[in-house]
Amino acid sequence: MVPIGLVILLAALVLGALAFIAAVWFYGWDVERYVEPRRAALTEAGERTADLVATFRDWLRLGR
Repeated sequence: MVPIGLVILLAALVLGALAFIAAVWFYGWDVERYVEPRRAALTEAGERTADLVATFRDWLRLGR
């Protein structure tokens, strides 16, 4: 038998998740609002890192 406390805890988690999903839908929250600036920053960092690696390879190739 499953303890009643575990069933109650599981039911509370499911109801909480459903309430969160309903709030997201009702208020129209969008993750892109928070993710997009970070994605742009990571893209910029990746481009700069790639440029740095290319410059370092040129430096090694030229023997300086």
